[in-house]
Amino acid sequence: MARYSTFSFEEKTKIPEIEEIINQATSTSLSSGKPYILFFNIDEQSYVLVERDQTILKNVPDGVSYNKLSGDFKIIRITVNGYNYESGCPGITFFADGSREYAEIELESIEGTRWTVVLNPYSSVAEITQSS
Repeated sequence: MARYSTFSFEEKTKIPEIEEIINQATSTSLSSGKPYILFFNIDEQSYVLVERDQTILKNVPDGVSYNKLSGDFKIIRITVNGYNYESGCPGITFFADGSREYAEIELESIEGTRWTVVLNPYSSVAEITQSS
């Protein structure tokens, strides 16, 4: 039987890198006054933050360099507005008013613990759920 716990980013978790990435996307869109899209390359376990105006149909522009995730965890699945991705490069839009698209990011730590990070458009705090 799985045990579930809920945390917010204020609490210590095993996935601080995701916290930094999400905070960076939020801060960048707020400070610039422009929407940004945070793309995760699930196959390569990497990410990039791109100004939305530089993208066409929410695709990563050519020539963009991705940042590799640390390897402390891996992305298993990302759900954005009801669409599930287990591969490819889904993008989550962060808006200039501090809101963002609804998204769920499912992760697995190197120890095998699974986490789900839920980004709610109406809340500035992400919800982190751990199942073991």
